[in-house]
Amino acid sequence: MKRFSEQFNNRASTVKLQAFEREELRARVVSYMEYHPLPKPTVESYATTSRVKLLQTDAFQSIQIPASLLFRASALLTVALLIVVPVLAERSVPGDSLYAVKVSFNEEVRSTLTFTPYQKIEWETQRLNRRVAEAKLLANEGRLTQEVEVEIAAAVKEHTEEVQKEIAVLRGEDADQATLASIELSTTLELQSASLQDGGSTVLAMAVGDVASDNTAQLVVDVINASLSDQESQNDAAHIPAYDKIMARLEMNTTRAYELLQSTGLKSEDQIHKDITRRLEDVGRSIETAKATRGENETTASEQLVAMLERTQKLIVYMSDIEGNRAIALETIVPTILTPEEEQSQLAQLTSDINKKSEILALAKPKVSSGAAEKISYSIDVAATNKSTVASSSNRNALGLAKESIALLDDALKIVAAEGIDINAANPVATVAATATTTATSTLESEEIDGRE
Repeated sequence: MKRFSEQFNNRASTVKLQAFEREELRARVVSYMEYHPLPKPTVESYATTSRVKLLQTDAFQSIQIPASLLFRASALLTVALLIVVPVLAERSVPGDSLYAVKVSFNEEVRSTLTFTPYQKIEWETQRLNRRVAEAKLLANEGRLTQEVEVEIAAAVKEHTEEVQKEIAVLRGEDADQATLASIELSTTLELQSASLQDGGSTVLAMAVGDVASDNTAQLVVDVINASLSDQESQNDAAHIPAYDKIMARLEMNTTRAYELLQSTGLKSEDQIHKDITRRLEDVGRSIETAKATRGENETTASEQLVAMLERTQKLIVYMSDIEGNRAIALETIVPTILTPEEEQSQLAQLTSDINKKSEILALAKPKVSSGAAEKISYSIDVAATNKSTVASSSNRNALGLAKESIALLDDALKIVAAEGIDINAANPVATVAATATTTATSTLESEEIDGRE
């Protein structure tokens, strides 16, 4: 049987139909199918049976999502994560949910875009100012906790140390630029320290309502003051940068200050806008003075520009947090520089006061004790010497000498008042002496301001 099957298969494999035979066979099969179709119930029964056997789960609906729609949704999500969230995070403060995005993402990305040591110094200084501004804002809102201030103080110290490290790197490359960076850092720390203190107590401490306690309301100020002391010890006071480099940096600072003034939204009639504008005008006049001085003494001109660089840096820091610094008297941190006309007017007023007080003291001198008389004579003599010095020369310290005379005369008037001496109604010593303390105090304050200039 097996042999037969093999023979049959071998024989069958040799049999081939010709083309016309294949066509005729196909036609017969198709004709048979047309006249003998499969019954319809059989087809439906077969289809039903097939579905029952093939489907093992419940029926479900399929949803097709176009690739373009999926792409748009992904793009919107990416925009939200990379743009919207970081922008919202910029308004956050310590304790907010997005603050980590602000510090660990936004600021770190910004740090990667600083390519030179000076750019890194500027950015780290700006980060320092941002931390202090956050502390002020939280203090004003009553949300400055001990833990938060410890965090802010640590960040301030970290940013300051980073700036100092970059200054050290820059000093090896460009000593002039390193000195300018040191000046700006010291000025920034000085202003921030002043902005956080009021009458010996910190603004932060008063904000949390517990000045006398051992909480950390003083911590940020202590960190800033320690950093300022350390920075001043590192500064090379003997090294004055080149005139052109100071001028270039000062022009950049001045431009930045005017841009900040426009961005504050202050109106020109606002007093703080007027105060800032006046000080920027002072800087402009002082720059012109330095330019004129350069031909005579370039070192002196450079020193004048350095003083203006400090003033512009203070104004920039002040305006960077205008709301937090609004309560600070601008005159205490950036005093005005009098014009020649203003100096002459003030000098004339001081001279008039000196003459009147000298006359009163001369009348009171014979009526006081010998010790008091000696002090009065000394005050009158110094005032007369200062007056002649101012009159005989174009002394630039004329106002300083006049204020010194006023201070001495006021002290002498207080001695007269302590002696219980009274003068006639034309020269009421008691009235003058009563105002002597106030005048002396304001004079001393003015002298301190002049010293900072």
